Amino acid sequence: MSNQPKWKIKDVSFIPGYVHGFRYPSLSFSISGEPLTQSRLTDLEILISKHLSLENLEIETPADHPDDEWLHSVEWVLKILIRIQQSVGIPVYEEGRILHQENEWAKCLIPTMPSASQPLSIVLNALFTLFNQIEQKKLEMQARQLAHTVKILEKFNPK
Repeated sequence: MSNQPKWKIKDVSFIPGYVHGFRYPSLSFSISGEPLTQSRLTDLEILISKHLSLENLEIETPADHPDDEWLHSVEWVLKILIRIQQSVGIPVYEEGRILHQENEWAKCLIPTMPSASQPLSIVLNALFTLFNQIEQKKLEMQARQLAHTVKILEKFNPK
């Protein structure tokens, strides 16, 4: 299918200090891709909830730009990364931020703990691989792979 999203990540780096008003170190990255429709995001939420045992994952459409599917898609990624970290006990209590975005590209920061930055980047790659799947069988397989990478992230819980 030609409408398959082509999500990509690049320029991933860990920032050990506190930048852009964060009270946490952060993972910095650039992403590009095609906007995900609300229907696709809902399907992904259901699939991710099932495989990661996350309850009430429903992420709302931002009120300040409800018709901007690209911006909503990026904000969804940032929120899901926070929820995943929190679900495995990584103590982050701030939202991710979009530093700059245009068309189908964005520069983002996501708060994380220093020990969790590398496994979080692996989770992010697994999440994007899931986005890029369209066949149900492969979606299930990628969701299981995402769950596996989240289990690795859980090992970096500081408790």
